[in-house]
Amino acid sequence: MKILLIAYNWPGGTQEFCSRAFTKLGHQIEKLLTPRVWKPFLFYPRIFNQIYRINRWYEKKYWQHFNKLITECAKSFKPELVFIINEAFVYPETLSFLRERLKIPIAVWIADNPFDSDRFKFLPVNLRYFTHIFVGEPHWIPNIRMLAKTKVIEYLYGAYDEDIFKPVPVSSQQKMIFSANVSYAGSAYGVKAEAMYRLAILDGVADLGLKIWGWGGWNECYRYFPNIEKAYQKKSLTLKEMNIMNQVSKIVLNISHPQCISAFQQRTFEIPASGGFQIADHRSEIDRVLPEFEIDQFSTIEELRELIKYYLEHPEIREEKVKKIQSAIKEKHTYSHRMSFVIKTVFG
Repeated sequence: MKILLIAYNWPGGTQEFCSRAFTKLGHQIEKLLTPRVWKPFLFYPRIFNQIYRINRWYEKKYWQHFNKLITECAKSFKPELVFIINEAFVYPETLSFLRERLKIPIAVWIADNPFDSDRFKFLPVNLRYFTHIFVGEPHWIPNIRMLAKTKVIEYLYGAYDEDIFKPVPVSSQQKMIFSANVSYAGSAYGVKAEAMYRLAILDGVADLGLKIWGWGGWNECYRYFPNIEKAYQKKSLTLKEMNIMNQVSKIVLNISHPQCISAFQQRTFEIPASGGFQIADHRSEIDRVLPEFEIDQFSTIEELRELIKYYLEHPEIREEKVKKIQSAIKEKHTYSHRMSFVIKTVFG
């Protein structure tokens, strides 16, 4: 089957994980990924991007060009399915053309709240044009139904890429760099409301041997959360480095984005796949969907501190729990499993 995959080029790698999974399942993939900077406009001086009107014009040209590429690719490649992750800057008019004129089914996997104006411009309108909608948080579904014309809306949680997240040989230098009592990797989001949730948690356990890795304005938060500065390693990790960090850390914190009400994120699978032991903030879907995992969860910073202290003193229990989860996730929690579910849902 020919599949056109459209996605934002997110450093977390979901677009590549899905592409690889479709390929492993025997499908032919064409990818259109929105780049960080659109090359035809690179000749404009960077300072222009600080000017609001020019920046708005730049973005409009960027979206127009990308949507033209989508329609041209669809006409030449002739996909049997268009698969979109989140918004990916696709115009509603483009989706209408693909669905009504070219008669192509369009599936979307929504990983972020579609009604978050800070993230999405077109996605709420686009809900009317998708033939199949897959959602990463079940609590978003009632609001989505208000706009979506399709009856096919499925809850689809994350997975892990077995080519990236797996135990690997670790050098003594890597072990020295990435080992820690407690590790966390992710964006700080700067001084934003959504950042305060994870910052408060990390600040509350920084004295227990915490190392923080990631991008996105950690230094902007020092004045509000002073313990963060000492823990922050001033480096963002590649996916392969994150795999090593998961493996050599005694405990890896799995903190969901506050937009998730009951759902959990894909690191719930990635951490144990690497051979790491995790403690997660409480999400009811972990217990409902993955009861056999027996993942330790916390609801308060005090609970987290007690869990960290307990598991630092009991490495044998950590190892036992990791082995149990590793054997379970291989059977039904890879991206190949998720993309197979997408295909079966769309084509019945």
